[in-house]
Amino acid sequence: MYISLQNGTIDAHENAADTCATSNMNEVQKYLNFTNHILYLNQIIINNDKFNSLDPLYQDALTQAVDEAIAELRPALTQLDKDSKDQLAAGGMEMVEYAPEFYDEVLNLQGVQDLYTKIDGEVDGLGTILQDELAAVAGA
Repeated sequence: MYISLQNGTIDAHENAADTCATSNMNEVQKYLNFTNHILYLNQIIINNDKFNSLDPLYQDALTQAVDEAIAELRPALTQLDKDSKDQLAAGGMEMVEYAPEFYDEVLNLQGVQDLYTKIDGEVDGLGTILQDELAAVAGA
């Protein structure tokens, strides 16, 4: 990505702020747009049939471990994002932020709503869960 930006093969890319910081992208790109489309969506996944086949004590222990991991990860990743953005700005990259109304406008687009409805239908409400989690992280 770095070389492609440097030599003009591409003029943009999508990556998390920490990826940009650790790759020194501030050397080859001018802007970091805060799209807020995802903030470290780390997935902890287990096959539902396998989970249901576990002894209830193991299910409880696994659920507790995941809850504890998420509680620890969420603030750490939020801080990592902030620190990375600060590092990139200090390196000369311009941070581009949008008004909160912009995000509301995007989320209310019919195409976005249709996508979340489709995701919800295919994976038992995941679109709504993701929207709610992102809103919680953003402090909405």
